[in-house]
Parts: sequence; structure tokens; C-alpha cells
Amino acid sequence: MAARTDSLTKLFNRRHIIEKMEAEKKKIQNGGKAFSLILSDIDDFKKFNDNYGHDCGDFVLVLAADVMRSNVRKQDVISRWGGEEFLLLLPETEMSAAKSVAERILKGFSDNFYEYNHYRLKISMTFGISTYSPSDSIDSCIKMADESLYEGKKSGKNCIVLSAPV
Repeated sequence: MAARTDSLTKLFNRRHIIEKMEAEKKKIQNGGKAFSLILSDIDDFKKFNDNYGHDCGDFVLVLAADVMRSNVRKQDVISRWGGEEFLLLLPETEMSAAKSVAERILKGFSDNFYEYNHYRLKISMTFGISTYSPSDSIDSCIKMADESLYEGKKSGKNCIVLSAPV
């Protein structure tokens, strides 16, 4: 199991979630429902490391993982995609339901301040969402979520951007 999880956050890693996406793709080919992806990124993550040290950055990553974990269903898969990015796979979930999940996570952060070594931290995330279409590849679905995430970062962060249907 260690080869499939991130040692810091205890979330699944990139390899594991790619395998899960491939399995969901096969389900769709056999008549299953579409899945959605949420690509998220901790806003201004570098400032936590620069201002308070890398232990604080680790604290923020673990906290983000916990907030996400507490706002998804049992069948959803959360992975640490890389650095301060996370990818969520929501099986049998359309875009509107995926947006609701992202809204819950966003609210989980916006309603709270977090204490780290007597510092009061405000954490926010930006989310890009896409829904897999059998006419596309998994890579293109990830790319659409990534482009939506990037659009959210450019437009002010702490938001949710839905990819446009192709």
C-alpha cells in the first residue's frame, strides 16, 4: 500500500488515481455513468513555507487532505497530485454534483482559521472541474480540469471553475 499513498498526507498518489480513472473509464464503456475530476491547488502555498517554515507547509498539506477527506463520499478517490495540488475522482458524478463537492471543501476552509505555532492561518483553495466524456481521453479530461484551475488562479483564486463541455 505504501507505493500507492503519499507518506505525508496519507492520500493516494498519482499512480493509484490514474489506475482508478482507467477502471472508471471501463465502467463507462460498459454502460456506467460519467465521472468527474476536481483538480485543486492550495492558494499562495509558497507563503506558508516562506513565512513560517516547511513544517507549516506540511501542516497545511495535511490539513487540506483532512478537509477534503471529510467532505467527500466513501467511493470518491482523493490523491495528492503533486506539490500542493490534489486530484479528486468522483465516480458516477456529473459536473453539477462535483461542483457541490468543491463548494463543501471551499466552505470548509473559508469558515475557519487554523492555528499553527501560535500563528493564525487563513487557507484557501482554487478548484477546476471537468467531467469525463467517452469521446475524450483521461489525459484530456485532466487537462480540462487543469485549464479550469489555471483560469481560477488568474481570476483571483479561492474559487471554482467548471470546464466548458467539448
